[in-house]
Parts: sequence; structure tokens; C-alpha cells
Amino acid sequence: MFKRIISLMVSAALIICLSPAIVFADSGASERDGLIHSVHLSNFCVPPIAGTETGLTSNIMVETADHCTFADGYFGLWWDHSSGQPVLFSGEFVAGNSYSQGAVLDPVDGYAFAEDLVIYVNGNTEYVDMENTLVENGRLFVRTIPFECIAEPFEINEIRIEGFEYPPVAGENADASLSGVRLVGDVPYFFSEDDLCWFDNEADDFFHGEFELGKTYSVFFPVMAPYGYRFADNVSIYINGRTDLVSEEYVYNFEEFFNFYSIDFVAVEAPVEPDFIYGDADLNGEITVADAILTLRHAIGISVLTGTQLLAADVDGVPGITLADSILIAQRVLGLIDAFPVEAQ
Repeated sequence: MFKRIISLMVSAALIICLSPAIVFADSGASERDGLIHSVHLSNFCVPPIAGTETGLTSNIMVETADHCTFADGYFGLWWDHSSGQPVLFSGEFVAGNSYSQGAVLDPVDGYAFAEDLVIYVNGNTEYVDMENTLVENGRLFVRTIPFECIAEPFEINEIRIEGFEYPPVAGENADASLSGVRLVGDVPYFFSEDDLCWFDNEADDFFHGEFELGKTYSVFFPVMAPYGYRFADNVSIYINGRTDLVSEEYVYNFEEFFNFYSIDFVAVEAPVEPDFIYGDADLNGEITVADAILTLRHAIGISVLTGTQLLAADVDGVPGITLADSILIAQRVLGLIDAFPVEAQ
């Protein structure tokens, strides 16, 4: 029950703060020369959606590290290319018409726009209409390329997540274990980064600490649709290419947001690294033809491997040393394979 309540609360907060904002790590200005070499603008609502009030799509943001600000009253201004007229804040977008959005920026004191200035709109330089973007009297006038107004948002029919490592390992940090998780595919959807986290089923709450052996955890995945998109009624979800890692019970579609949980995982002990090299049957620290021969001799009963040798020579992932193990070792020596099946396990 708490998972359902938490998901609703998170989604409500996201709906209030809905925006396609993109955060950039690099600064656009050089402290050394006082010149602004790049400007990062976000929250451009493109493509526009028919029936939407233009005033609701004019919350453009500029990254604070870029050392420039919007000129008073000159941000989020729309231009209707079909009529050749500016769009009033109280107007609505018309399906089929083409619109571009503009802004005017001033550098902060002590800075100026460089001649090699690069401008990003929602992370893309190709969204900038360079023919109608210029610096004049120290001010930067930015215009986007025209975007055709769409009648309905594009639908997202599947969510694909890669880089998810499981099960959780006791003693590891929960947040760090999700550092490799990423969304893949052609759709520009994105995680609400602050909310992607593990869930402690016993405590019935989100979890950011170190996993405890034997406790049960699941992962909360909050996926956001960018402006101009929405999630379809029946979305297929894949985690590492699999559908069985998704909880069937806790899936919530809010059209602009899609929240779901993974199945439950029990925290396990950290795997113990072997103190030998697979394929090194003679235990001399390297894999050579001699190892393949020793393994073969054991397999056909001419000689006998003992102790750690038995572990090192058993490379096919099947208990027991056979001719297949000696062949695999020989293939590794010849460079025909890069790893043994047992290492993949």
C-alpha cells in the first residue's frame, strides 16, 4: 500500500513541477577571459501542441553557470510563421501551423558573449535558427527553428532500461548501485534523477543506505516524458531486455509520468573472488598449452589433478573435468575465445 501512496505523491510533485528542463554540468563562461563561450537554454516546449495556451509554454530557463540572464520581458516569445505574426500569451497553438520561440539575454557584469559562442536549446545546437540569432549591442537574440504544431502528443509505447545490476549485495551503497542504470531507445524520455532509488520493503520506505544481508528490496523507476510526448495506455517495459524483472502489481501510468517498481530482490553476500586463474591447471599464474595438455591428461585418465587444480581446470561451467575443458583452454591460448563459460556464471 505504501508503494502506491509514495508513487502517487512523487507523481503529484512532478506534475506540479513539470518541465523538460535539462541540467548541464559544464560552464559556458571562462573566468579567465570574461567571455561567454556557450549558452544552455532549457524548458523550450517543442514541438507545440494544438490547443495549449502559449503563455503556459514560456518558462524558458538559462543555466546559472552561463553568466547571463534574460532581458526583462524578453523570454519565451512565440512567432507564428503561418500568419507572420507574434503570438500573444493568451493565444493557443493551432495544429498544422509552424512556430518558433525566442529570447533575449544580457551578460552579467564583467562578461560578454564571445565570437565563437555556441547555443544549446534543450541540449541541441540544431534547434537554433542561426540565421535569426545574433549578438547586437552586447545582447544575445536567440530564435529557434520553426516547429510544426502537432494535434496530439507523440505516444511512447515502450520503456527500455539497461545497466541494472542485481541482486543487491550486502554492504554496498544503494544509490551507487544504480549509477549505471540508463534509459535507451529513440524516445527522449528521462529519469527523474532524484527519485530513482531502491525501496526497503521491510521499512516500507525509500532506501539510500547500505544493503543488509537477507533483507528484501525493490527499485522505484520514475520515467518522465518530455514535452510533446505521453505514455500510451499499454506500455511494454524492459529491464536489461527482460519483462520478468518488472513488478506486475506496482505500475502507474500518469501519461506524462510513468512510475513502476522492479520485482523484489534479496540482498546477498558479496561474491568471493577465486584465488586462482581459470584455465591455469598447473597454477603457475598463466594460461598456456601446458594447461590444456594437463587438463586433457586428467580427462582421459592418464594423470590426476588435485585440489585447486581441479577448480582451475573446470572451465566449461559444467561440474567435472572433460575433454570440453581442455579444448576451451586450448582455444583461449590460441586467442579464439576471450573468456570461459564458467567466468560468465
